[in-house]
Amino acid sequence: MLKAAGYSETEIAGVLDALDKLQREGKPESEVEDADFEEL
Repeated sequence: MLKAAGYSETEIAGVLDALDKLQREGKPESEVEDADFEEL
């Protein structure tokens, strides 16, 4: 989905790493899902 939107594999990997880090820090799922990818 992100690749179809024009994101590179490196950008996608960075986003996934950031989401994993947020989840490990105990952020609620809803807060993680609401992340704004346009800010990257």
